[in-house]
Amino acid sequence: MLNDYIFILLIISISLVLSFVLFSLSLYIGSVQHLNLVFDKIMAFECGFLAFKDSRAKFSISYYLLGILFLIFDLEIIFLLPWAVVIFENPFKFYWLILAFILILTLGFCYEWIFGALSLSFIGK
Repeated sequence: MLNDYIFILLIISISLVLSFVLFSLSLYIGSVQHLNLVFDKIMAFECGFLAFKDSRAKFSISYYLLGILFLIFDLEIIFLLPWAVVIFENPFKFYWLILAFILILTLGFCYEWIFGALSLSFIGK
């Protein structure tokens, strides 16, 4: 009976030991690195450029809107993967379903494009 669970117990014990060792190591390295701070290590660095404003500067709501639009369309494209898997079960039915899905997705994209949600002038406001 125990032979069935020996590998599971082995994996759990290895993962517990490894997590304890890595956590202890990170605490030790973090405390050592904290002792020799220099200005170059603690200064703000953003995308390869030095920060030229306060890090708590306000951003336009348009940046967040564009990010949300990207996430929405990105997640909707992920819904195409299950269609690719089940298309062979009933090709005629799934063809029309995915065609309707892509049509709704395209209409939403055209709506955003017409009202300027994707233009640079909208983001700059």
